[in-house]
Amino acid sequence: MNDRSWKAVSVNLGCGGPRASEYREGVARWSQGAAGIVDIVFVQETPADDDWREIWSEYDIFESSGPLYRPRSAVIARKDLGGESFEYSTSDYHGSYVAAATVGDLVLMSVHASPNELSEQWRKQWTQPGRTLPDEYRGPLWDSDLVLETVRAQAEGRRVLACGDWNEARRWDVNHSGGEGAAFFRQLATMHLVDACCPGNEDAAPTHRDLCLDHIVTTRDVADRITVGRVMDQQPWPADHRPVEFTIR
Repeated sequence: MNDRSWKAVSVNLGCGGPRASEYREGVARWSQGAAGIVDIVFVQETPADDDWREIWSEYDIFESSGPLYRPRSAVIARKDLGGESFEYSTSDYHGSYVAAATVGDLVLMSVHASPNELSEQWRKQWTQPGRTLPDEYRGPLWDSDLVLETVRAQAEGRRVLACGDWNEARRWDVNHSGGEGAAFFRQLATMHLVDACCPGNEDAAPTHRDLCLDHIVTTRDVADRITVGRVMDQQPWPADHRPVEFTIR
């Protein structure tokens, strides 16, 4: 990383869900406004067609080479940053909803964890030779726990910045028993990772309805280089998630 600053944004475009056609116009409008202004975009639920790519013609678009699911994530970086594709060891499991690239010595990951508890089928699919499930530190495991495990693995000896729709919020515990929301972020901290979006271990402004689901998860040596600008609290935003803007020094 050099001494200049990069403008970045993390956003779920909503095109992997049932309201994809409804969001189409908003996605195009938002992309046209952001392209040329931001340096790096961590995007989730990209449109299934290729029209949106034309808007980002001055950028490299990095996606996973793993299985293709309806939710698709991408890391979008200005071409002059010299980004390169990055293959992570569990891409055979996460597939299209976790994308990764490198810019210099920084690993960039755009993540979208499914808001579902792991079924027995997915447990078996994750468990390969040399790969075990994380401990059930908060009761049943969720997909976000496996995404977190993947980020932890990449953070061994690397600088990592993993942004996106984690489908996890501390505020979840306000209306639900069990404390699972807080437990997730405690586990994140034990992995020597930081939620740069939420300093002081308090959720930032809501990004989806009344919950802060979108987070900037980094290794500690990157966290102090990040300044979170704002969660866009006024429409129009492209879909049902408010984009999170930040600067990487």
